[in-house]
Amino acid sequence: MARLDWWMLAVLTTLTLVSVVSQTAFQRGMSNDEAQLVVWSQQARWWARDQPSLLSNAAALADWAGIDPLTFIRVARPIFVNGAVLIFWAALREAGWRTEMAWIGATAVLLVTDMHRMALVANTHTPFMAFGIACAFLAATQAVTRPSWASYGALGVALALLPHTKFNAGALFFCLLLTAAIDPTARRLVQDRRFRLAAGVFAASAAMLAALALGNRELVEAESAKYAFGASPREVSIAFAGGALGALRAAILAAAILLALGLRFRGDGLIAEERATIRSTMTCAVVFFVLAGVVALATSAGVVRWRWLMPGTLFAGMSMVALAASRLAPRARVATLAAICVFWTAVTGRHAIDALAHHPDRDHTALIAELAQALEPGDVVVGPRVIVAAAVLGVPGVTGWIGETGPAPADRRIVAVWPAAEAPPAIVLAAVGDSAVRNARTLDLGPEGGRYAKAIRLADD
Repeated sequence: MARLDWWMLAVLTTLTLVSVVSQTAFQRGMSNDEAQLVVWSQQARWWARDQPSLLSNAAALADWAGIDPLTFIRVARPIFVNGAVLIFWAALREAGWRTEMAWIGATAVLLVTDMHRMALVANTHTPFMAFGIACAFLAATQAVTRPSWASYGALGVALALLPHTKFNAGALFFCLLLTAAIDPTARRLVQDRRFRLAAGVFAASAAMLAALALGNRELVEAESAKYAFGASPREVSIAFAGGALGALRAAILAAAILLALGLRFRGDGLIAEERATIRSTMTCAVVFFVLAGVVALATSAGVVRWRWLMPGTLFAGMSMVALAASRLAPRARVATLAAICVFWTAVTGRHAIDALAHHPDRDHTALIAELAQALEPGDVVVGPRVIVAAAVLGVPGVTGWIGETGPAPADRRIVAVWPAAEAPPAIVLAAVGDSAVRNARTLDLGPEGGRYAKAIRLADD
């Protein structure tokens, strides 16, 4: 078995290297999500409510060390992807099958995301989020099987560091509590007095975020604005209904996977217990969906979007495959896990590939060169993410603003840039005002780069 473990590690390493080389050596364009992460790396603040703290701070440290943030993101992404699979597999080996099913069922609804656009695999930052979930899952299994102060402390840290959404760490915390109510093995997790340490670490981070949010109304409004500028109650209702339908599809898929796995244990005489576990797991899913909706409404200033309500169906499916693989013969187990790694490695670069396919002439290096001539150190650039990221990468001293860290700074010159053929985005209007937009000038990047509009708002005295 040890040798097969080394084979799986070799497969993971090979896939990671292939992905790193392909993304860094052959990818000219910059995807929208990669651009977002470049800006986040510049704005990295570990207390930010809606940034993936693990990723943004790691990219910021890389930038501080002289490593290009975009290169860091492309190298780190496959490492985190395949590392998440390896850690999740290690966690599965620690728990019994019934606990596995209950925890996976509860965790499957954790990764709320935009089902319509398959953000689980399309968004660049999601692999880092999956890595955080895998670490939390492993810490939880360690706390059950080998309880210690260190294991419970690690669980609390993993919960506190879960990146990107406003409530994922809290959701996982509730999932653990819900699972403890239906699974005797998991119940030992919360009954141990050391669980207070994990709860305390998480509660401290949650309290800090809540205090910052309540004390910074502009930040809450900016977060609301970036998802739906001026959304009407009808639009909010439609988004909520769409999220509910998507969650129903996800629940049906998860139930089908659970039932299929249940057939595997028919020969063990455990089918009745299996059915009970399936019912309990689906109850967890329903309860969590209600919690997710309530938290999304409360933290998004009334603006509800798909991604705050949708369960991570693909993550659920891959978790179930990993569970099934843990019941297979050793060689089949390695083959199954290798297939998962191949799939993850392929789909995480899909958005970048799509961007190149649809815009083969849009090389972000050319955009960087042109923007460098139009900007000055100290400027704040506002606009579509790729433009802002290109400016950040190309001009020392230039910072970017994409509406996620409060209002645009008033004491800096703000340069808004957007495609000339399109209407100015709402974020541009909010940053520079209608007057500056009406007086915008055209920035011609040539036949390959395209034409962009440029509006400037001078710094306040």
